[in-house]
Amino acid sequence: MAEHAAEGGQLEVLGYLPRNLPADEPINENYTGWVRAEGSTFGPVDALHYWTDLLFAGVKPQDLRVLAIDGGPISAFEYRLALALGVPVGVMEPATRAAADLLADPDRRDCTGLVRLPGDACSLRSFLQPAR
Repeated sequence: MAEHAAEGGQLEVLGYLPRNLPADEPINENYTGWVRAEGSTFGPVDALHYWTDLLFAGVKPQDLRVLAIDGGPISAFEYRLALALGVPVGVMEPATRAAADLLADPDRRDCTGLVRLPGDACSLRSFLQPAR
């Protein structure tokens, strides 16, 4: 997948979908596949579930990237969990909500995995490139 993306191909983007999706939350058609979450609603346990799935599948944290775009309490947990696992987290600017809070967090000020990303395609492409 990473090699394919580096060659200009499509990224494989999987999402975890709870059993009970709120009526005002449509399914995002940009995902290439879905994994049914165990819970009836989405929560922090689901974030632990998908990170466990990735690590047990042999995916190395340094080969992953997390984009912080907006978000609420669950996203805030996901961003911090990714950083704790050694996964680079890119915050798209202008940052709002959980992404902005992450940039403002004094405990993350010197975190090497936290990357501010200007809102342009070149910066995003560079951040998503696999580690060399």
